[in-house]
Amino acid sequence: MQTTNKSSLNKKRKYDALLTKGTELYTENGLQNTSVDQITKKAGVAKGTFYLYFKNKEDFIEQIALKLNIDILKESMNKADKKLNTNAITYTLEVANQLVTYYTKNPTILKLVFRNFSWSTLMKQFHKSKQVTDLYNVFRTKYADIQIEHEQVNYILFILIQLTGSICYESIINKSPAPITIMKEVLIQTIEKILTPLEVRTI
Repeated sequence: MQTTNKSSLNKKRKYDALLTKGTELYTENGLQNTSVDQITKKAGVAKGTFYLYFKNKEDFIEQIALKLNIDILKESMNKADKKLNTNAITYTLEVANQLVTYYTKNPTILKLVFRNFSWSTLMKQFHKSKQVTDLYNVFRTKYADIQIEHEQVNYILFILIQLTGSICYESIINKSPAPITIMKEVLIQTIEKILTPLEVRTI
């Protein structure tokens, strides 16, 4: 049993090292200028090890994007919690605000995440990843006093992630249709208008 645990721990360390070092390389050099050889060398593992965990480079990038998205969302939710918001609507708006703040400071990460992340990928990991499940459950508790189905909370989280990501990408990366300082206000107002009707459905 002890040998099995050590083996599992070693595999996880290698997996985490590949993701961490791969993210660093992609952030520094870009996707096109980063090879599998560079990633494995920086992670300190054999090239063959890479293919034990990932089908190909595209699968690797998708896993990085998923991890980054989860980490960024978790950080934004934690910061929103510290704002001591008293209801689901203001909490969600603060999460959006924190996401915009992060992406504004980290445009390279925004590009990597938004171009290689999909909602379907996140949902595939829902029952596999405790971290994903825990994040959803935390978000769900914010809507405990509102009479809506769990599936609707899922939709709200989808709107939050996709709308914030797409607006940040267009505004920060493509410089369109307006600077992020302006688009941030539009984003917050839009999400608020979408969610405000839910306030009257409290228990």
